[in-house]
Amino acid sequence: IEEPEKFDLVKVLTFDFHSRYFVLWTLPLEITFYLFIPGFVLAVLRLRQFWWVPFVPAYGWVVYEGWYTYRWDHMTLSTHAPTFAAGSMAAVIFVKINTWIGENSFTFSTYQVGAIRAIEGTTVSIIMSLSFQGLFFHWIHENIAPSTPGFPFISVLLTLVLVIEMLLPSGLSSLLEWSALRYCGKVSFSIYLLHG
Repeated sequence: IEEPEKFDLVKVLTFDFHSRYFVLWTLPLEITFYLFIPGFVLAVLRLRQFWWVPFVPAYGWVVYEGWYTYRWDHMTLSTHAPTFAAGSMAAVIFVKINTWIGENSFTFSTYQVGAIRAIEGTTVSIIMSLSFQGLFFHWIHENIAPSTPGFPFISVLLTLVLVIEMLLPSGLSSLLEWSALRYCGKVSFSIYLLHG
């Protein structure tokens, strides 16, 4: 806080845009998005077997915005909407695929599992590379992603890995289920709010 004498607790607690200090800027974005979730779920349920029709262009929009839009903290929901949309759409995709697998008694062949694991491994490598500012691309190839300021967009990649792990659990799922990591997950939001 640059000017402590101008600190107004009411503005902070009502999320006034210019009073969102530290990490508090994320809370209004989350709350606003949570207001959209019931409409999203109702729309998907109403579409029934045609749920995928709006998902194709919506995923195209998410990827395009993630690839070309600059995102940083203290920005509006519209800038960060692709991140929220990717997670919501991944949840629907998981439910639809898991339901279809259960209804049709589908089992993955060895080749399908191998291909899925190859996709997952590549995706995890790209996530790690983006998280460490193109580290893998410096070793192997010039980074194919445009260099933009702001946060790297890993939402689609991360949701892909999570959906794969929920459908076909592997060692990564076992790793994520370690009690220490589960405890960190329980307290992470509190730590996030307090670290600022």
